[in-house]
Amino acid sequence: MKRAFVDTGGFYALISENDVKHDTAFAVFRQANCERWNLVTTNVVVFETYALLLNRTGEGRPKAIQFLDHLKASGLRIERVTEDDEDKAIALVRGHADKIYSLCDAVDDDDGA
Repeated sequence: MKRAFVDTGGFYALISENDVKHDTAFAVFRQANCERWNLVTTNVVVFETYALLLNRTGEGRPKAIQFLDHLKASGLRIERVTEDDEDKAIALVRGHADKIYSLCDAVDDDDGA
């Protein structure tokens, strides 16, 4: 079974019809559904996606709540980050001054998802 990590960009592109990558995201998620991929994300990605939808879509709160409801119904696995995960992410962003990835993106999934 194919495994894939879903980040905020993927969720946002899928949900926001105005996103330039919406059609691509829609096709990838459709393929994942048809092929029964094992999709995983983290709780910090959920928080980040909720905030992005809340503030950047014309629908705001209703669109953000719809995202949360869909996640619950989808069965997508959500890994909870630990304090150790947070510490590692902070160390990573501190140690790579040449990078501009978010703290959320710096959280490492230790089981390889």
